[in-house]
Amino acid sequence: MASQGVCEQALAGSLYHFGSALSEGLDQETVIARHQSVMTAAQDLAQTPSFSAVSKRFLLDEQSQYLLTIAYICAIEPDVVAPYLKTTWYEQGPSISVFRALGLVTHNGHSMSVTSLLASNLITWRMLQVEASTALGVNPLVLDSHIVAALQGESSHGQPSNILPHSLAHPHWSTHSVQNEPTLHECYAKAVAQCGPGVNQLNCPDSDECSAIVEAIAAQHQQTVYLQLDFDTFPNETDLRKCLRDIAIRYEFPVIYWPKGLYCYQRSASLTNVLKAWLQLNIGVLICDDAEDYIDGNEPHTALIDAISPLTRIHAEPLSTQQRSVLWQETITQLGETLALADAQWLAQLYPIAPRQTIEIAHRVVKTYREEGSLVTALQQACINSYQPKHQDLATLSQPKAKWTDMILPAPLKVQLQELMQRIRYRGVLETQIRGFRPGVQALFWGKPGTGKSMAAEAMAAELMLPLYKVNLANIASKWIGESEKHLAKLFDQAERQHAVLLFDEADAIFAKRSEVSSSHDKNANMGVSFLLQRMENYSGLLLLSTNFKNNLDEAFLRRFHSVVEFAMPSAEARAHLWKSAWQGPIFLDECIDHSLLAESFEFSPAQIANIAELSVLYCLSENQSVIHEPILSRAILRELDKHSAGYLAAQKVNQWRARQNSNQNQKHSQSQNSKQNPHPMQTQASPNLDPRTQTQGV
Repeated sequence: MASQGVCEQALAGSLYHFGSALSEGLDQETVIARHQSVMTAAQDLAQTPSFSAVSKRFLLDEQSQYLLTIAYICAIEPDVVAPYLKTTWYEQGPSISVFRALGLVTHNGHSMSVTSLLASNLITWRMLQVEASTALGVNPLVLDSHIVAALQGESSHGQPSNILPHSLAHPHWSTHSVQNEPTLHECYAKAVAQCGPGVNQLNCPDSDECSAIVEAIAAQHQQTVYLQLDFDTFPNETDLRKCLRDIAIRYEFPVIYWPKGLYCYQRSASLTNVLKAWLQLNIGVLICDDAEDYIDGNEPHTALIDAISPLTRIHAEPLSTQQRSVLWQETITQLGETLALADAQWLAQLYPIAPRQTIEIAHRVVKTYREEGSLVTALQQACINSYQPKHQDLATLSQPKAKWTDMILPAPLKVQLQELMQRIRYRGVLETQIRGFRPGVQALFWGKPGTGKSMAAEAMAAELMLPLYKVNLANIASKWIGESEKHLAKLFDQAERQHAVLLFDEADAIFAKRSEVSSSHDKNANMGVSFLLQRMENYSGLLLLSTNFKNNLDEAFLRRFHSVVEFAMPSAEARAHLWKSAWQGPIFLDECIDHSLLAESFEFSPAQIANIAELSVLYCLSENQSVIHEPILSRAILRELDKHSAGYLAAQKVNQWRARQNSNQNQKHSQSQNSKQNPHPMQTQASPNLDPRTQTQGV
């Protein structure tokens, strides 16, 4: 067989001579002979590797193949068109007209018709830049530039190729390398086995895990890359056809991931036709996620997916705890470290993260953690840090800052909180020991503001090394109609996948005592409460609710909890401990100030004591002081009291404390002087009044 370059020259010459015969009015026998030369040269070019590959890939019939060769020669050798411009008025250039090309292409004595052209894959896959219109016939026959580049493979590079140059890559796809990770790919073996050629619907809630499954499928097909379609907006049918066409030209057996694919197909019959055309080619794998509300926040409302056949559904089942523990151990071992089986099982139980994320965390931690530290603790912290908030309008993903040792709590309260955590720690054992055991733990924290309810939730999450989601029920109390139930369901699903601690603030905003249903809004609100109660009862992790007003809650609601924990105001002894631990340096409280007297004088909550400590340090910084003396502390206390009582009463309380503080200090000083047999004891000094009506700068 002659080379592609020789065949191109032969077809170009025969086309030119045929046009010359027409323009010069030569006899019919000469015209017929030269037309036969055109068809022979077209057949030879169509059999070259580049043309044969494109024809096979897009299922082109013989007439379409010949038309393709003619359009190609007109594109690369525009001089062949010159004789035809002299023959008829509709030969406009830069190529011969569609009418002329169709007349040239014959098979078994029959020319190609316009109807055949419009039904051919040349038009379906937009290889020719012609559109169906009344002026179709007189339009020039123009070949798409990507097709020209693909067909130039042998003549441009000296060997057959159906690979597009990088400069012509389509803007609507991105290329992702497929890594050789047998351990990771083995995790998705079941999902990979379900994948078939054509279109696949991937059922997996985690987008990162979806990408890993697609990569495993590409590895199964021995591909070095997989492609992801990245349309910024709802795709245009022509753009989508060209995108899939260019992929088919460039890659032998493409594995394509289009997360929004089924969503788009459900909304457009024309896009469904594109998908059907892709299926007919049978040349690759297209993987789409479940049809979700990806665009404009709307749910799918049509059923065009039923028109796609075959459609393979891939169900990506989550790994078992045993599988995840094996993955932890194998990955850590490959990195040259050792992870005990019990530790691997503990990590697998607490953090059901995706396999790829598991491997990435293991690599990052092993490189960075200190040898004298705990590898397991570092892995746990990295797992928590890897979680990303996805429903910020409903919940805040908090990194627990409070530690168990930071809390000063009565012994009975500590016991109650420890019991809740033990149910989480030992739920795997409890499931095997107790018939009908429900793994979830629900508790209600109630008490005055600032008594440590939220801090206790943080400390429990930190102790368990689990993420913490804070949900403010007051923000969603009036939004039950419509979208809120759906978003709350997604929040619960995400938190459950992460074994997260859920904290619902201001529970009385939703679960107050029910009143009579007097409107459709009340009815919908009650339906929303019922939905939330059902999800709470079925939640498999630690779920906490907090309220300042327990008496406002429905009694039937209270019976649903494993524990109802009261956070009372701290005792005087506890407050003294809080005052002692409020400052950690380098600015400290004056050692002359009596912590016990502070605790007796002011019935502050832990949060109020923390506020006062912060404000007093701020005063010291602004006044260039290194010690918090009694006047500075007095000002900070007064500011806190002013939040809850009249300025005069607040000042009276502070003045009484200052008088006692100074009196005690003077007594101690006198005793010290007497012990030294000093005949002149120090006289008591009166404390200046703190009255906000007369004092503007404080003390």
